[in-house]
Amino acid sequence: MRSAVVAERDARAWGLRVEGLTYAAIGAQLGVSETTAFDAVRRHAAALPEESKYEANRLIHGLLVELQRILTGVLSRPHYLTTPGGRIVTGPDGEPLLDDGPAIAAVGASLRLVSERAKLLGLYPPRQEPVTVITEEIIEAEIARLQAEIL
Repeated sequence: MRSAVVAERDARAWGLRVEGLTYAAIGAQLGVSETTAFDAVRRHAAALPEESKYEANRLIHGLLVELQRILTGVLSRPHYLTTPGGRIVTGPDGEPLLDDGPAIAAVGASLRLVSERAKLLGLYPPRQEPVTVITEEIIEAEIARLQAEIL
């Protein structure tokens, strides 16, 4: 059973994740590692009733859709190359040079959003992990082998 302090931290981590923060940002805000933040969110999610999980999924999906809309806007606008001082760089013909960097970054962010949306919608099959069963016979055989090695 989780202590009250851990349960409260898990709930805070869950809330920050629903707001769209990354596990690294959650960890930084809570003063824990990224892995601990991930575990906290998972623990809290497992303890939620199904209705709450559905509502959280709906909220997160809505946030991802809005972020995708913003990224689509970034992709549709021209971006000009600028100097460190903020001046637009022009080519030999005097026309502003286009900067593909923002569009490339938006495409990468869009791909990550698509992946997150697919996870929320359950489009990825569950990961299968190999399970090793250790029987009493295996333990006894290993103990016997170690004892023989010592003697």
